[in-house]
Amino acid sequence: HAPYCNAIITTTSAFGQRILDMSTLKPGSVVIDVARPSDISDEEASLRKDVVVIESGEVLLPPGNVDIGYNIGLPRHVAYACLAETALLAMDGRFESFSLGRSFDLTKIRTLRQLYRDHGLQLAPFRSTSGRVLSDGDFEAAAELAAQLERDCDRLGQLRMRTKQSLSRIVPSSKGIQKTSKSSKLDIQTNCPCCKKRVVIPFVHEFSRRRNKRALVSPEDEETHPGSDVASQTDIGSNQGYCKDCAADIFHV
Repeated sequence: HAPYCNAIITTTSAFGQRILDMSTLKPGSVVIDVARPSDISDEEASLRKDVVVIESGEVLLPPGNVDIGYNIGLPRHVAYACLAETALLAMDGRFESFSLGRSFDLTKIRTLRQLYRDHGLQLAPFRSTSGRVLSDGDFEAAAELAAQLERDCDRLGQLRMRTKQSLSRIVPSSKGIQKTSKSSKLDIQTNCPCCKKRVVIPFVHEFSRRRNKRALVSPEDEETHPGSDVASQTDIGSNQGYCKDCAADIFHV
């Protein structure tokens, strides 16, 4: 459906695969990459000047003595939405989880929206995949180019072909992890502590992320682990994941 969408939101837990084919996107479309680490690389995003890819999911915390306690590579008072949710609940004295697992309570979502307003949180400025703050001019330039492409089918076709050729030279990746067919000998098999189902947890490796070069991890592509019931999370030099059936955290050093 991508060629017909004006807006696309990606929020996956996939590793080492191409999430979106930039050559197929509709001119003037906006892609909001909510996943962290990102689903779409800066190299992929730069292939389409008529499409805006936003590094989304960032919240501006209220001014004051905010100390996250760790350099997450964002400006002062800016936090990822998942971290901001935890901070917001603590600010309101609610020491409980509102979004654990894959099932969400609409009532809690509405409560979070109200708390967001009550405590003065705001959306942080939109950023590109390179970390640059996007201006109105960026959106206007993309829209202008998109309008030109829609009036010139031959030019649009040539752009799609060039983008497809460029993508063929870029190794498919997501979360900063390139596609690989090799499995790690350090993978472990264990039982979920909650539902007792057998799961496979890929070993995670260090890699350096762009912009702030903070250390993250690189689990193997889930498709190389047939039958795995675990989607990998990020840590350094360890095995960590969560059970897809009951969302229980599984961690092994």
